[in-house]
Amino acid sequence: MSWSDGAEKLQVKWSGAFRLSDDEKDISWMEDGAMLSISDGLIFKSQLDLRGVNGGIERSFSKNGMRRNYEPEGREFLASAIDKLIKRSGMFAKDRVAKYLKRGGPDAVLAEIDKLSESSYTHRVYYTELAKQAELNESLLSKILARAPKQMSSDYDKATLFTAIAKEPAITAAHRVQIAQAAKTISSDYDQRRTLSAIMDVRPLPAGVAAAVLDVTGTINSNYDRSQVLSEVIERGGITSANSALLVSLVRSMSSSYDQRRVLTMLANQVELSREVVAEAINATSSMGSSHDQAETLIKLIENGGLNDNAADAFFQSAAKISSSYDLSRVLRRLVDQPALNDRILAGVLRTAMRITSSHDRANLLEAVAGRHKLSGAARQLYVEATNGMGSHDGNRALAALVRAER
Repeated sequence: MSWSDGAEKLQVKWSGAFRLSDDEKDISWMEDGAMLSISDGLIFKSQLDLRGVNGGIERSFSKNGMRRNYEPEGREFLASAIDKLIKRSGMFAKDRVAKYLKRGGPDAVLAEIDKLSESSYTHRVYYTELAKQAELNESLLSKILARAPKQMSSDYDKATLFTAIAKEPAITAAHRVQIAQAAKTISSDYDQRRTLSAIMDVRPLPAGVAAAVLDVTGTINSNYDRSQVLSEVIERGGITSANSALLVSLVRSMSSSYDQRRVLTMLANQVELSREVVAEAINATSSMGSSHDQAETLIKLIENGGLNDNAADAFFQSAAKISSSYDLSRVLRRLVDQPALNDRILAGVLRTAMRITSSHDRANLLEAVAGRHKLSGAARQLYVEATNGMGSHDGNRALAALVRAER
């Protein structure tokens, strides 16, 4: 193991087992044949070699390549090196946590953690050992989760600790919320995502946990990572009428149409969605920049029965923003293929059909309308108006389809 901060350096090599003395200033035991070598310095170097021999320890100390007496320099060097290793490397953490748990319980371990260096890695190792060795209860978990974000700066170490704690049997919904709040201190989108995924590994997802996760997700800038988190919230049943508007706002602010579609398609696949949630999902499609992704999402919502009178206005407003004639005609055609359309939705199809710039695509759609649905009154007038501006060939075949249907 090697540690350096630019001004100091410490290297340790070992093979075989050895043990610290009770006062943590010496090596009290080494198995026969074990070897431990400690050196320091960037330019001027001190080195201490220890070897287990016949139940004892042989010690050799040198400074700048010159052999020196072990007493007192070598002993002082070893004591200083052990102190640095304890505070900066996480070495001996397992044995030390066990020792302090026996002496004073978890509070004694927490007090010892306060004496460590600012190394996030070291803190993570000690908190992980404490979680493994102590009898975890709600109080101790709360203490760890309150302290760790303030003492650790590394995104990786925080996320690794939080994901490990999330697997503990003693964790409660309140702890999951606490971890979500702590994830706000993580700047890495990836580490935020894996932390939030870990606390959502429960079914059904408690409403408080879902709310906390959605709150944190707004700080995730990566489209992919955000879409992964939102998809998991949806998959675990965390979206309700109460938080659907927040979900939609998080989807709207994403710049990737593909990732927006992934989330909204997942939402559309849920069989028990309230009308309010469906309307919010349809509203979100209007922010998509890709005609293909927008069309695919709207089609999925149609297939899952998401279009109703309450959502009709939002649906056609979104569809009208599709710039591709082919994709817009695909969406409207999927609606037309439904076995029954009420007058309001049929009128919406015909009005929106006028935005299809391709005469061929518009004529194909109008033929399908005439062939499948009865047209009279206002709907018939909208159909005729939709043929305006088309080429003579396509316009004539659309009108001919209307005549055939009426006969």
